[in-house]
Amino acid sequence: MKQGQANIKPPKKGSKPSTGNISDAELARVTTIPKQTLISWSKTDSSDWRYNHYWFLKSHTKTSLLVFIEKSKEFTNL
Repeated sequence: MKQGQANIKPPKKGSKPSTGNISDAELARVTTIPKQTLISWSKTDSSDWRYNHYWFLKSHTKTSLLVFIEKSKEFTNL
């Protein structure tokens, strides 16, 4: 990549390998989102925010999700 160029991710679905391999059950435990909700999000249309949110969460490891959740609590005062 030349200096000054932005690192743009390819727009194709599945173009970037997943870094996480967290199961839906583990994802439900970590995020407190019910497993059935996660499953229904995974089956929605790919243009739906729920589908994108599901795959965003699935692309992370359990450790990185826990860090993300802890950092989020700092901003929401929970």
